[in-house]
Amino acid sequence: MVDLPDGLSDNLFDGSIKRGAIIRTKYKFESGKESYKYFIAISRDTASDPLVFIITTSKIDFYHKHPVFNNDIVGIQGKSLPYFPIDTVLDCRQIYPLSRQTLKENFRKQVLEFCGELPEQLIQRIDDIVKASKHISTKHKKLILGEY
Repeated sequence: MVDLPDGLSDNLFDGSIKRGAIIRTKYKFESGKESYKYFIAISRDTASDPLVFIITTSKIDFYHKHPVFNNDIVGIQGKSLPYFPIDTVLDCRQIYPLSRQTLKENFRKQVLEFCGELPEQLIQRIDDIVKASKHISTKHKKLILGEY
C-alpha cells in the first residue's frame, strides 16, 4: 500500500464505505483480545457516526449445535464469494457500532482494507432478518433499516 496524506486517505475512505462494504480491520474485543476480523457495513446512512456493522465468523460449529439461532444468521457457502473461501456466518444479532474516526485512523495506518461488497440479495436477507428479529434493539433497527 502507498502512504497517502490524511485528507486524501479520509476522502478515499468516505468514497469507499457504503452499505454492504466488506472490510477487514484490526479489532479489539471487550475481552482485550485483538485480531483482524471481517465486518459488513449495514448502516442505512453511511455518512453517520458511528457506522453499524455485523461481524463474520468461520467458526460455525456453534450454529450447527444451536439451530435455534439460525433464523438470525446468513450463511455463506465457502468459495461462493471471492472474499469468503470457507463457510462463513453473518450473525445479524452481533451488531457492532464502530466509530467513523477509528475506522479512518485504521485505514490511514493500513490496518483496514476494503475487500469487496456483499451482493444485494444478501443485504436484503440481512434487512429481513433484522426487521423480524426480537433480539435487535429498536435503535439498531433504525440505524440499519431507516424508519421502519
